[in-house]
Amino acid sequence: MYNINIVCIVSTGGLEVMTTSFEELLNSSEMLKKGDKVTGTVSKIDNDKVYVDVAGAQYDCVILRNQITRKPFENIEEVLSVGDEVEAQVTGIRADREKRSEDVPGVIYLSHKNF
Repeated sequence: MYNINIVCIVSTGGLEVMTTSFEELLNSSEMLKKGDKVTGTVSKIDNDKVYVDVAGAQYDCVILRNQITRKPFENIEEVLSVGDEVEAQVTGIRADREKRSEDVPGVIYLSHKNF
């Protein structure tokens, strides 16, 4: 079995080196799928969507405007703010490059309506 070294930057600015097997690394992060419930942090808000940082997500995670809440609102900032922790459910995964930049191979769509 092969071992690889992973270098992690910790908040103190120092380095921490861990050794783990490649098999352990592959098995450590599961791919998200439709129906999964996730928790993340709002990282950016646009006019029509909210970007959410979800640990372990294979693509960018977004909540479209119509999936934010069941209550009426005019501006997304009335409901969510950058830095808010949110619970959401995966409603779909688009893993293609159609109409997307080469830097973003896919997107995970989330719904915050039921939370």
